[in-house]
Amino acid sequence: MPICRGNGAAEIDSALASAPADPEARIRANVVALLRFQLEHPYFHRLMIDEIFVSDQPDAKAFFESLTSVAVAGLRATTNATAREGEKAVDGAFLYIAMIGMCEFFVMGAPILKVAFGKDYDAEAIAREYEKFIRDYVVDGLHLR
Repeated sequence: MPICRGNGAAEIDSALASAPADPEARIRANVVALLRFQLEHPYFHRLMIDEIFVSDQPDAKAFFESLTSVAVAGLRATTNATAREGEKAVDGAFLYIAMIGMCEFFVMGAPILKVAFGKDYDAEAIAREYEKFIRDYVVDGLHLR
């Protein structure tokens, strides 16, 4: 059952376009938008890997490479902006993979959530709580501040 409704890609674009210039705030907005997109399209990344990446169609490969390159480049620029003088920036490619994993497994991990919160848990409320958690974890867990 999708928790998020509406056009997921537009939600991501809108969240990123309206995100503050502060790079840490942009990372937080990015992971929240990705979670919302994943909730609406739970099989998106799996389909991208299983169908688009392995396709013999040049347009499909170009789409995959473009989408991935844009996301990685954006996160690399953002994480580079968070690096303090004399510190190495976190590689945005690793952050991208980690964010996808945190969002995708949250959706696919519903059986774990049922054990953790009870079989009749409120999926929308738990998703909102997880959104708050990853918004902070993705920045504070990396000790970017």
